[in-house]
Amino acid sequence: MKETIPVSVCIDFKDPSAYLAWQPTLDLSEALSITFDWLPFVSPVKHSAPELKLNTREARHKLMRYQYRQMDLIRYAGKSILSLSAINRNVDSKLASIGLLWCKQQSSDIAMKYIEETFKACWKSELDISEKAVIRAVLAKAGAALDLFDEFCDTTGNTQLASLQKTLKNQGVFDTPAYLLEGELFVGRQHLPMMRWLLTGKQGQRPI
Repeated sequence: MKETIPVSVCIDFKDPSAYLAWQPTLDLSEALSITFDWLPFVSPVKHSAPELKLNTREARHKLMRYQYRQMDLIRYAGKSILSLSAINRNVDSKLASIGLLWCKQQSSDIAMKYIEETFKACWKSELDISEKAVIRAVLAKAGAALDLFDEFCDTTGNTQLASLQKTLKNQGVFDTPAYLLEGELFVGRQHLPMMRWLLTGKQGQRPI
């Protein structure tokens, strides 16, 4: 049975960085037999290159950072996993986030299956996860109940998501993937080795 340790993983289904972190984070959870608490976080939309005006030095530097981020994602993912066309999409992930809250109140197994299927829908099939029909199909694949889901979206789910966003922002979360471990915030999957070290009681050499 997995040990209960306060580790929260904040993900945004529209964020390719969160998608690339999903499997390594899941692998860490399995390797350490620790159940992580996966939480939805709707991060700000990362603007695509055509929206950037190049009439200032700041804007040109912003474009350079944007282009580097694209190449870095492709470098680690490989073109078979992430395409530039997929990265450039701006998708509203609010409904998908509410879907995760809906699944979490049913069972952890359903929630984990939903995360997997939603990431697949968004990044492998490049479906529009802002569409309710898409999310309902993902919920069905995950084995979640569909009755009352529409009502949940308009009432309790919407309220829960807003409250969660406020709480996470107050804890310093601003982007995904983000990890909260005993009150400390780590943003980015590059921190997984450090988290492994901390979660194993600081055994072995400290990651640098």
